[in-house]
Amino acid sequence: MISKYIGAVKRNSRGHLIGTAVLSLAVTMRVMLMLMRFVDLSVIGVIAFFLCPFLSMSLFWMGTASPVRSPMWLYRVIGIGVFVFTGYRLSVEFITAEPRCGYHRLWLWALIWAAPAVGCLLLLLLHRGLTALDRKGKKLGRLYRVGLMTMQPFFTCEQADKKLGRGDRIIIAVGCLLMSLSSLMMLATVYLRMHFPSMDAEAIIFTVQYANDGYSPQLARLLVVYLVLIITLAVLLSLRLIRLFRAESVTFTGPDRASSVSRRASSVRRTALILIPVMSLTALFAETHTYAYIWHQIRKTEIYDKYYVVPDEQVVTFPGKKKNLIYIFLESFENSYTTPENGGLQHWDFMPELTRLAKENVNFSHNDLLGGSVGRAPSVAYTMGATVAQTSGVMLMTPLGKMRNKMDELNSFLPSLRRLEDVLHDNGYSQLFIQGSDASFAAYRSYVGRYDDSGIFDYVAAKKLGYIPQDYMEMWGFEDRKLFEFSKKKIEQLAKNGKPFAVTMYTMDTHSYEEGYHCPLCDTSIRSNFAAAVNCTSRQVGEFIDWLKTKPYFKDTVVVLTGDHIAEHMINGIDFEADGYIRTPYNCFIGAAKQPKSPKNRQFSPLDMFPTTLSAMGAEIKGDRLGLGTDLFSDTPTLCEVMGTEEFMDQIQRRSDYFNREFWRS
Repeated sequence: MISKYIGAVKRNSRGHLIGTAVLSLAVTMRVMLMLMRFVDLSVIGVIAFFLCPFLSMSLFWMGTASPVRSPMWLYRVIGIGVFVFTGYRLSVEFITAEPRCGYHRLWLWALIWAAPAVGCLLLLLLHRGLTALDRKGKKLGRLYRVGLMTMQPFFTCEQADKKLGRGDRIIIAVGCLLMSLSSLMMLATVYLRMHFPSMDAEAIIFTVQYANDGYSPQLARLLVVYLVLIITLAVLLSLRLIRLFRAESVTFTGPDRASSVSRRASSVRRTALILIPVMSLTALFAETHTYAYIWHQIRKTEIYDKYYVVPDEQVVTFPGKKKNLIYIFLESFENSYTTPENGGLQHWDFMPELTRLAKENVNFSHNDLLGGSVGRAPSVAYTMGATVAQTSGVMLMTPLGKMRNKMDELNSFLPSLRRLEDVLHDNGYSQLFIQGSDASFAAYRSYVGRYDDSGIFDYVAAKKLGYIPQDYMEMWGFEDRKLFEFSKKKIEQLAKNGKPFAVTMYTMDTHSYEEGYHCPLCDTSIRSNFAAAVNCTSRQVGEFIDWLKTKPYFKDTVVVLTGDHIAEHMINGIDFEADGYIRTPYNCFIGAAKQPKSPKNRQFSPLDMFPTTLSAMGAEIKGDRLGLGTDLFSDTPTLCEVMGTEEFMDQIQRRSDYFNREFWRS
């Protein structure tokens, strides 16, 4: 086997060697450049790190004389992608492994690169075994080789003499449509995997129906690129299918005579018409958790009928002297950003100010340390879904069927759902919603700002009112340093009105889609943009709280700091994985009117934030429950504690007639 491999390498073109070396060098330098910021690496050390991916890739990539004509071409192309992606993600290990102390591990680097190489070798052995079965005339081996030919772009055809009939042309038209849909599903899967890995079927349905406006220029350009790729792939697959229909037989000629295989074109095109759409649909469904979504949709729940509490004046009673509210959604903030002794995972505390605030004030936790809500579901894994959960005590669910067809007639989504804004409006609050992006994105403008005393200050308003130039654009709009600057001015204005006020703010610099925004205030010694953004946002929040403490209205103000959801990506510079560790969004209540009876070792979900926020403001809640949430300042068990977290989260993801009937009616 070794001699055959050496012979194959000798037959390879220089492009093979150069390409493998360039890819290996790219993934190595991606890590080394960041690591050399903290440790001294000799030339020999860099070469040693480079050889690990180079040797691993060589085993997989260099052993064929013709990568595009080899039966393993698809495996090899995907394998190179996996290798490069692995090298990119290995940055996490080296940035977070105590880089400030000069700590790094060559042996671990080599071991991780060896793991995919071993997997590739096992795949090659499996390929050889199935190929041997084909040569013996076994059905399994025959199906395997036909499947490989279906995916092979390079083949020769023996043309058929007969002309295509009407039936063939109809099948070709249907086939081209299937190839176009397959292209759409393939690229959609790649797009979601690369950029929105937590996007599930529910989020996609909601986005298509309601939240398809206000995209950032970066995201819009990316969508155009993917659209071009989809069209290109659809054309190539369709032309390939037409070519198969015009052929009598198909011959795949490999790099040597022994690997040449011929099959009837009819069997190959039948396989193509079935295999490509099925594989594309399966990959998309797996990526978007559509199977789980369908499973939940075909099952009904009566949890809303049994437990939902309408947050009206009969249940919620405010004290005579009302407290103000400042509610800050911290984009993608979770407790893993601090150190293990505080309840996190990092070697260095990236959010020291937030850690200190949580210790000095109220933090509701699932353990004895810094923690948060353990109830997780796809619908609270993105900002709009988390917003609905934390401000209304229900899970965002977009209805299907007849109700879905009526949604275009509504001026807002969930029009009949009573939420935090409604409760505060009924009690005389002036409200303002502030964010650095366009509020049209994710339909936020349709969810809040429904009253004359409720305003929205976003990227569009900031330009209109002259806070920023007309052509100003950072990431999604304006960055967090401007958010806090503008928010201070707006809060000062509200405080002068003589009415209780509620301000909701959204930070954006730690949005994990962009892997963090590195602003001029960020610590330049932190090489990871995301880790630097986490640290910078924490510092700005701390300074903002210090500013609030100097104001006369601070003593009458409750500040809620909460992560909207955990990070969507495995970001460079942050450790996310550890045995038994549960990732939870950050939360902190400052200036609460009550003291919690048992803030630690609680099992709760984001839905519990709704009644807990009102309780922190001094409101009395009859029965301690609103929506499906429970006041955590009380000792009343949450529904997670009553039903079990897994059962509760399963129930609220199921189809609910009560939800569709009561919350979506105009």
